[in-house]
Amino acid sequence: MTADVESRACEALRDSAIVWVIPVEGSGSRALDTWCARVGPIIYQPTSALTVSSRDTPSILLAAWNVDTGGGDIQEFLERELGARCGDAPIYTTHVVLLVQEATQRQRDQQRTDVSAVADRCGMALLYVPSSPSDGGRGVSGVDLGNAVLSTLPLEGPFAIELPQVASRQVAAGATVRFADERRLRVVSLHFNTFPSPWRLLGTGNSSRVRQSMALGEALGIVDDRTGGGGVATVAGGDLNTWSTAEGAFRRMQLLFPESPEWHGEPTRGPFPTDHLFFRVGDRAVWSALDNYRRIDRAYGSDHYPVAAQIRLSRP
Repeated sequence: MTADVESRACEALRDSAIVWVIPVEGSGSRALDTWCARVGPIIYQPTSALTVSSRDTPSILLAAWNVDTGGGDIQEFLERELGARCGDAPIYTTHVVLLVQEATQRQRDQQRTDVSAVADRCGMALLYVPSSPSDGGRGVSGVDLGNAVLSTLPLEGPFAIELPQVASRQVAAGATVRFADERRLRVVSLHFNTFPSPWRLLGTGNSSRVRQSMALGEALGIVDDRTGGGGVATVAGGDLNTWSTAEGAFRRMQLLFPESPEWHGEPTRGPFPTDHLFFRVGDRAVWSALDNYRRIDRAYGSDHYPVAAQIRLSRP
C-alpha cells in the first residue's frame, strides 16, 4: 500500500480533503481507476447537529451494517434500535457512530435510501466514500455504492483506503472523533469482497480477503504516519464476507484489533458470520468497558443483520 496517488490515473484520488491510501502501482490499478472514474464525489459533512463535549458523552453506541445497496431503512434502524428521533430537531438518548456498507448516493430508485439525506434528517455528521456504480461497473445507473460513517459526534481527519482489487472496487472510509479533552477515537467502515474471478482464485488460493485484511492493517499505519495519529484508539466494523470465524481474514482482523470481543455467536447473513466490529485500545485509553456486543435481530429491509456494541468512556 502507498499514499503516492500521483501514480494513478483517477482524479478522485487527489481530493485534498481526504488522506488516500491505495495499492501500489500494478496491483490491478488500471481496473481500479476504471471503477473510480465511474462514481460520484466523496461526501464529507464533518459537523453534526449536536454540540458535544466529553463531559456529556459517558458512552457511545457503535454499529456496523451492510444495507444491501441502500435497501436497508437506516432512519428506522436509528430510531428503533439506536435511540434517535430524526426530523427538524434530532434527539438521541446516547451518542451514535454507524458504520455502513453498500450505502447509496445519487439515488433514483425511491425504494432505496440516500445516505446523505438520512444524515441531514437525523442530524449526523457524514463521510461517504463511493466504491463503485451499483450496476457492476457499466456506469449507466446513476447510483453509487460505497462505505459510510454517520456520527452524532463531529468528524475530522477523513481518510480512504482503496483495497487491492479482487472482484469489485472496495474503499474503506474512516475518520476521527475528537473529544473536548483531546482524546480521539478513529472509526473505519469496511467491506471485503466475496468471490474473486476464477483466474484470481487459482492464483491466490482464495486468500483474497486475507490480503485485503493485511492491506488494511498496512494502510492504517500509513494513515498514522500522514496524520500523526499513531496509537489512536480505533474501531473498525463492516462486512467481511466471512463464511466462518475460523477464516483467515477474521483471525487477521483480531490480531490487528487485539481488544476485540469474542464473536457474539449469531450469523448475520443467512447462516454466515459476515459482519463484525473490531476494537483496538491504542496508547491512550478512551473507554473503560465494552458492553453488550450483539447482533440486532431485525434486518430493516437489508439482507444483513446489523451488529452493535456500547463503549463506556473512561475518565479523562
